[in-house]
Amino acid sequence: MSDRADDTDILNTGTDPVLNEGTDPIAAPVEPEDVAEEAAAAEATDAGRVDNKRTRTRDDDSIFRRMGNKLSEGTYRTVFGVLLLLILATKIIFDFDGFRGFVSDFGRLLISLLGYLLVGFIIAYVLNAFVNWLSDHPLKKIKSPRKKRIIGIVIAYIMLAAILAFLIGTIVPKLVESVTNLAKLVPGMAEKVYDFYIDVVEKGKFDLPEVVTEGIVQGIEGIKNWLMGLLNSEIITKYVPKILSATGSTLFKVVMGLLVSVYMLLEKDRALDAAKRINYGLFKRERADRVADGGRKIDMIFKQYFAGKLLQAVVILLLSYVVLLIGNIKYAILFATVIAITNMIPYIGPWIGGIPTVLICLVQDPWMGVRALICVLTIQIIDNWFLTPRIVGHKMGISPLLVLIGLGIGGTLFGFVGVLIGDVLAAIAKVLFYDTFIAHRIERRIAMGELPPDYRIPGPEEAEKDKKPMLVEKLWAKIKQFFCFLGRKIKGLFKKRKNGDHDDKYGV
Repeated sequence: MSDRADDTDILNTGTDPVLNEGTDPIAAPVEPEDVAEEAAAAEATDAGRVDNKRTRTRDDDSIFRRMGNKLSEGTYRTVFGVLLLLILATKIIFDFDGFRGFVSDFGRLLISLLGYLLVGFIIAYVLNAFVNWLSDHPLKKIKSPRKKRIIGIVIAYIMLAAILAFLIGTIVPKLVESVTNLAKLVPGMAEKVYDFYIDVVEKGKFDLPEVVTEGIVQGIEGIKNWLMGLLNSEIITKYVPKILSATGSTLFKVVMGLLVSVYMLLEKDRALDAAKRINYGLFKRERADRVADGGRKIDMIFKQYFAGKLLQAVVILLLSYVVLLIGNIKYAILFATVIAITNMIPYIGPWIGGIPTVLICLVQDPWMGVRALICVLTIQIIDNWFLTPRIVGHKMGISPLLVLIGLGIGGTLFGFVGVLIGDVLAAIAKVLFYDTFIAHRIERRIAMGELPPDYRIPGPEEAEKDKKPMLVEKLWAKIKQFFCFLGRKIKGLFKKRKNGDHDDKYGV
C-alpha cells in the first residue's frame, strides 16, 4: 500500500522525494493540466517521428524501385550491348578466321534454308518499280487498282521471261564458247609471256637476282599448269555432277522465288501494313518512328542507287559489246560481260575489268591490244561522263573512305558478291548508325542543354546541296539546251514554210 501511495504522490505532484533531494524546497508544484499537455505533446512527437520514418522508408523504396526500373530498361540493355560488342571484337581480333568461317557458314545456312525467299524478294523488289510505272502511265485509264496491278504484274513477268530467253538463247552460248576458246589459248599465251620476259632480260642485260628470276618462271609455269588442268577430262568429270546438282538446286530456288515474288507483288500493301503494325506494336512511338524513317532511307538507297547500278550494268554490257565489235576484238561478249560486272565495283572496278582485257588482247596481237585499250577508254569515258550522272547520280552521300571500308569488309566476309554490294552495305550502315542513332542522340543532348541549339551534323541532303555541279553535268546541260534551241528553230522554219504554202494556195 505504501508503494502505491508513493507512486500516486509522484503522479499527482510530479516530484520524487529521492530525485528531488537537494532541490529547492520552495519550488512551485506542477499542475496536472501541464503534465497532461506535456504527455500529449510527447506522444505527438513520437508519432510524428514514426510517420516521418515510415514516409522516408516509403520514399526510399520508391526511389530504389524507380532506379531498378530505369536500370532494367536502359542500363541493362546498354551493358548487354557493350558486352556483346566486346565479345565480337575479341573474337575478331584473336580468331578472325574462325569468325569469318562462322559468318560464312551462317550465311550459307540462311541462303540454303531461305534462299528462295531471298530470290523472290529481290525479283519482286526489282519488278515493283516497273509495275508501278505501268500502273501510273500506260494503265492509268483502268479504274480498278487491283485489276491495274494484276495486268502490270503479268506484263512485267512477260518482259522478264523475254529477257531471260534472250540471255539463255543468245548470250550464254556465245559466252560459253568464248570461255572455252580462250581457255584453250591460255597455255600458248603463257608461253608467249615467258618468251617475252626472257627476251627483255637478255636484250636489256638486266642483272636480276636469281631468286626473282626463279619466282617469275615458277609463277608463269604454275598459272599455265593450272589453266591446262582445267581442260583435263578427269577434272571435268569430277566436277560436272557437282555443277549439275548445284544447277538443279539453284533452278529450284529460282522457280520457287518466282512464285514467291508473284505473291509479294500482289500482297505488297498488306505486307507493308503488317510491317507497320509489327513496328509500332513492338516499339514505343518515338523509336518506331525512327525505325520507319531508317527503313524509308534504306529503301531510297536501294531504289536510287542499287537499282541504278543494275541498270547501268546492263547498259554497259550492251555498250561494251558494240564498241568491242566495232574495234574487231575477239571474245567481245566475254570481255563485255567482265567489264559490265566489275564496273559495279566503285573506284577499282573499271581497272579490274579493263586491264585484263587489254593484256589478253595484247598477248594475242599487239595491234589488238591497242584497239582494246582505245575501246576500254571509250567505254569508261562514256560511262563516267554520261551514264553515271544520268542513271546512278550522286545519291549515296558517303565518303570514298567509307566506300573502301565497305568494299574491304564485304569482300572479306562474302567474297566477290560482298565486293559488288560493299558500297551499298556501307550506305545502309551509315543510315542505321550515323543518320539515325547518332542524330537522335545529338537531338536528345540539344534538348537537355548539353549542346548548343544551332549544333547539327550534315546529313545526306545537306551534303547533296553542298556538292557543286560537275563540269560534265554543266556540259551535258549545255548540249541539251543547244539541241532544244535547234529543235525549236527547225520547228519554226517548217511552220513558216507551211504558212507560206497555205498563203500561196489561196492567193493571199
